[in-house]
Amino acid sequence: MSKRYYTVISYEFQIHINLLQDTITNPNMTITLYALDGCPYCETVHEALTNAGVEYTTIWVDALHSERDEVRRVSGQRGVPVLIDETRGVTMCESANIETYVQQTLASE
Repeated sequence: MSKRYYTVISYEFQIHINLLQDTITNPNMTITLYALDGCPYCETVHEALTNAGVEYTTIWVDALHSERDEVRRVSGQRGVPVLIDETRGVTMCESANIETYVQQTLASE
């Protein structure tokens, strides 16, 4: 199989390529977390997901709110963390709500 190389047109396009690659390599991975590096709320959610043994994809977002168009597209707002559970059709904001969801719904699987 030959490798193909593509020029990335935009950051948003790169996100979709990464998600597609994750889906191809692990078709059961349906949890996506939008997070900001160094964000304490995002770190709390990362810990909750890891402790629950949940496999997930992290999409790291820009520090500037005005540059978070992808987050806004999927959640209606630009704040992080945002968790998307494609299997259940759930999109959540607010770390406390996400932690509760992880503990009550995802950890029991």
